[in-house]
Amino acid sequence: MKNSQRKVIYITGIEPEELLQGIWILIPTTFHQGLNLPGTHSFILFDGRIQLFLLYFVRFNYKLHVEATTELPIPYNIGKKWLPSSPLSSNFPIMRRFLHFSLPLFLILVLIGWLYPVVASNPRFEWPLIKGSPPDLRGITSTFGESRDDHFHAGLDIASQDEPVQSIAPGRILYSRQQSDNPFRPLPGPGNLMIVDHGEGWWSGYFHLEKLAPLRKGNVGKDTVIGFSGNTGRSGGAHLHFFISKDYGKEFINPLEVLPSATDKYAPVVQELIFFTDNGKSSLLPGQEHRIRLTKAYPVHLNIRDPGLERSTRRGVYKLTWFLNGEKQGSRDFSSIRSTDSGWLLAGKQPFETIFTEWYYNVGILPFRNGKNTITVKAEDFAGNVSSTDFTLEIQKEY
Repeated sequence: MKNSQRKVIYITGIEPEELLQGIWILIPTTFHQGLNLPGTHSFILFDGRIQLFLLYFVRFNYKLHVEATTELPIPYNIGKKWLPSSPLSSNFPIMRRFLHFSLPLFLILVLIGWLYPVVASNPRFEWPLIKGSPPDLRGITSTFGESRDDHFHAGLDIASQDEPVQSIAPGRILYSRQQSDNPFRPLPGPGNLMIVDHGEGWWSGYFHLEKLAPLRKGNVGKDTVIGFSGNTGRSGGAHLHFFISKDYGKEFINPLEVLPSATDKYAPVVQELIFFTDNGKSSLLPGQEHRIRLTKAYPVHLNIRDPGLERSTRRGVYKLTWFLNGEKQGSRDFSSIRSTDSGWLLAGKQPFETIFTEWYYNVGILPFRNGKNTITVKAEDFAGNVSSTDFTLEIQKEY
């Protein structure tokens, strides 16, 4: 456990005495001395009050690091030991109390339990910040699933400074943090932030806020102002980054799939095809015939941008498909990012390292033949605009 604890502290900057505070995803109980812990679930760590571990795309699985009989020192209670036990034992008192309910109340609860998931499983969301006149929304500078050098971009960015940010749906404030809460500690990457629980496992988060609204806890409506856009934390310019997740934060989804539609008139542009070889980077432009010599099988990379409504922006694509000499070689669907035992995976299947190299889309090693080869790339944005781009390569294989 000591090695695991040091690794967690190193990755997140969480203080050792704060490491063992947190909540369970499936059991919303504060992590504390004597708590009966489940042995199979992931949990979210806090930094004093909260530091959502999954916001940094790191997953700490309890069962991989702690066995059911492992003694776990609690820093706040030096000398005392904490023995994780049966995951069900802490639930028995709740079941005993429930069985004392009257039959009519029990039937009402059953009816509510049957209806509520139908209503709440897909809550209606609204844009948290609107620039322009809907559906002609402006200022959307980054989309879901883009590369952030070493991790996926798990939300949308809207360029904005000091503008009111509203909750995307009714809910309750799950957590908020701003610089004044701990003025002697630098803000981590998300900066001033707020996270709202919309029920049935749906969450939304709002990052880089300049300041938070006075309301820091309790319920919010869909028109409640929760803060103002800004440039706090690790941010390259004033903007609102917001995410939508389900399954209690275990799956981030593309917000465009549940928000009202936004105008997008222009198809993605495939600007260049790239090989990273032993001699450096080789860039090839579409619409030309290129003669190249390959001494070994190198992965193929693509530089793609989606201008959206404003042609100057560089956004990521929603779907990507590629072909070699008329035969489909692969595809990507940037609709969700899910936490698994193997880490954060695109659509629950593909890790970041196989999707991107730096900021370029990695489509892998292709089975080139000697002579003429045609690579066709189809790139699609969420609005359904599709571009088809051909690269013609005269290849001399030496492997």
